Amino acid sequence: MNNIIKIFFLITVFTVVFVFIGGIISGNQSAVTAFFIAAGMIFYSYWFGSENVLKRYRAKEINAEDNSRLYNIVKRLTENINLPMPRVYFVNNKTPNAFATGRSPNHAAAAAAGILSLFNDEELSGVTGHGISSC
Repeated sequence: MNNIIKIFFLITVFTVVFVFIGGIISGNQSAVTAFFIAAGMIFYSYWFGSENVLKRYRAKEINAEDNSRLYNIVKRLTENINLPMPRVYFVNNKTPNAFATGRSPNHAAAAAAGILSLFNDEELSGVTGHGISSC
């Protein structure tokens, strides 16, 4: 199943459950209120979710001079698969983690210090490529 269909289904289920709970609590007026709250949460998550994730991780945007290894890997991968270059972020955390976030391929790719010290370039390319290709 396509990711967009899965997300649409998940959002629909979330909204229906939220409205149902609102209706149970105190009738139709609460169901309508719950619908608007759910719609607001969905809108906020869609437009600002990736920025919130990056803030939560205290990610710092980098360029080729800041961390040439990570930046060059992301650049090479996006050129090889013909995708736009995303913003690249570094997370100063020892946890081995890498992720991509955003609504499109040109939003953001991030990697933590832990994964940079643990993985060689080939392994880091695999993990980063997986994240970038799933956006």
